[in-house]
Amino acid sequence: INVLPDMSKYLADVDYKTNMTVPKTNETTCFTRSLMNSFNGQGIAISAADKHVGELSSLILVLRALNNKLPIQIIHRGDLNYTSQAALVNVSRSLNLNLEKINSFKAYVQANFEHVRDLDVETIFPKQEIWFVNTTSAINPNDRRFISYGNKLLTLLFSSFEDTVLIDTDTVPFVDIEEYILKSDVYQDKGAFFFKDRQLYDHITGPELTYFKKLLPNRLDNAFFQIPELTNFTMDNRFFGQHYKHVQESGMVAINKKKHMRSTLTINVLQMWHAATTRVHGDKELFWLGFSIAGDEDYYMNKYGVGAVGQLNPNSNRLLGDKDDSRRSKLNSHQLCTTHPAHLSGLDDTTLLWMNSGFITCKRENEAEKDITMDLYKNVFDNAEQLKKTYVGPLKISAVLVPPPQERVRNNDLGEPASGWEVMFGCGGYLYCAYDNVGGGNDTYYQGTLVEYDTSQQLLYDYLGELWVYYQKVIKK
Repeated sequence: INVLPDMSKYLADVDYKTNMTVPKTNETTCFTRSLMNSFNGQGIAISAADKHVGELSSLILVLRALNNKLPIQIIHRGDLNYTSQAALVNVSRSLNLNLEKINSFKAYVQANFEHVRDLDVETIFPKQEIWFVNTTSAINPNDRRFISYGNKLLTLLFSSFEDTVLIDTDTVPFVDIEEYILKSDVYQDKGAFFFKDRQLYDHITGPELTYFKKLLPNRLDNAFFQIPELTNFTMDNRFFGQHYKHVQESGMVAINKKKHMRSTLTINVLQMWHAATTRVHGDKELFWLGFSIAGDEDYYMNKYGVGAVGQLNPNSNRLLGDKDDSRRSKLNSHQLCTTHPAHLSGLDDTTLLWMNSGFITCKRENEAEKDITMDLYKNVFDNAEQLKKTYVGPLKISAVLVPPPQERVRNNDLGEPASGWEVMFGCGGYLYCAYDNVGGGNDTYYQGTLVEYDTSQQLLYDYLGELWVYYQKVIKK
């Protein structure tokens, strides 16, 4: 479905005698205003191509399992062929998906729904409303600025939804997005919901900081164009105030585009500037920076930074270097090692909202041959094949651990971690270990947040994980 407005009336005429463009004479026409006025409703927007069909199919199944009622728009640039589209329609609307082959499906349904026999499958696994939007008619085919991550920014701009929830194909939601994001008090108030990234010790350089500060609105911008100057909300944040990179994680972003149209346009303009894109990783910082450059601070940034999700590593398996093994029982910290960044709700301090990197334990299963020699695994798995079997299976989730920022270092001789994040270099460099207590003391400055989930909640995660991985196997066959 082509949901883009007719742009012909906004394009310039061409005088073919001189080969020069002649602007339209109707001064009331404005493409961006027409585009903004065409936005309506709420929905999920996803940038995808043929190579993403596997992950996207699993994501759609997870959305069905969560009883998602938001429409879904798949935005592409002519690189999602009709075979791929037909496959996505099938996974979105078919009721013959052999769910009974998924071990946890029956257990989950019986635990959460009474009178299972009387339930129509569509009630607990609803069909999804899915649209396909081809943006090729709106983008110059020779323009190479919107490739890779840049396609996601076009998805934000050209989705027809007023309230657009932008998500990656490898994002895994654990909650009803409409209920927990769009209906949240903070989104209703501000019209934008963002999430923090891992809070790592990675400094931004002085020249980089100066460059971005020069893009921010100043008094002249305010006087001539009524663009608000920024407050301490922005100037004291982790980027400008503390000089650290990696502020935002963009696997899920929710924006009311009518309320934030200027910011939405600025985000896309930033993508066109090589000087900006080469100083940040991918698209993730362009969202909050785009808002800031537009003088827009009306967004909610989730309270918690990225956490580690999975299962706690028992103290009996933890390595203390040359420390006495008897100290394991005295450790105050918990360790959780995972390849999956996850987001704990800052509104209730309990709910696991979403994670990225899909649901497979490790996307790089062939790394098992090398990883089996790691101290973290060599006493847990008998051989590389056993580790590989774990890698290709769904991540088991029983806890989420959000560590304190990595720069909060506390050296000690107790065998406790000296900082909240530790890069382990497993799974091709994607494996991180997180700790909820740095140094082992009682100072809250050095403590993070640990939430453990009960059996019924773990049952949901098992179901979603098996569902996600099951369809990956179907795709491969």
